[in-house]
Amino acid sequence: IKHYVIKAGTRSRGFILKDLLKILNPYFCIIFVSKKEDQPEVFNLLNEMELKVANLSGDMPVRVRRQVIKEVHELKYQYLVTSDIASRGIDFDATHIINYDLPYHLEYFIHRSGRTGRMGKTGEVYTIQGENDHRKIQNLSKKGIEFNEIKLSKGGITYVIPRERVLKEEEIQVIKSIKKPTKVKPNYRKKNKQQIEKALKEHRRKEYAKNRKSR
Repeated sequence: IKHYVIKAGTRSRGFILKDLLKILNPYFCIIFVSKKEDQPEVFNLLNEMELKVANLSGDMPVRVRRQVIKEVHELKYQYLVTSDIASRGIDFDATHIINYDLPYHLEYFIHRSGRTGRMGKTGEVYTIQGENDHRKIQNLSKKGIEFNEIKLSKGGITYVIPRERVLKEEEIQVIKSIKKPTKVKPNYRKKNKQQIEKALKEHRRKEYAKNRKSR
């Protein structure tokens, strides 16, 4: 699963979502919305864009929810706007996830992400980061989730070059565990850097899998 984060800054989440939807063309995408009052607005936004979208809410009668789930499984929609009701317990297999906002309880971020990248498939998770979400993103990073910051433009998606990240104690130990050669060979620094990057990536992947499994 690849995780991408888009910093909202002074722009509204709806504005960013609209720009993102103009770029993506997913097979099936779930858009998670935490606030009950925001869900109809997001659903209406996609309707106005004339996209094939369904809405799934805990406030719906059970009969209506079952009908929506049935139609989603029948691939009648490209997008599903929902709350965390769809983050677990319902069998959805999405190619893309968009977090319109971050959940109140961060364990639900893991559940949301678990709706994609299943059975060995690839998956993409896009998260819109508000001004007050920095600490939540930091806490998720500590759990092993590696975010790639991106910006949206008319030309598509561009990657933001990250600043030097602060290593955690466990990551420092991983680097120390890499055996150093007895003789320094040509391209040693380059090969050593590649070894470190590979070891850290594997460590973070295992940390993420462990945290995901513990939920």
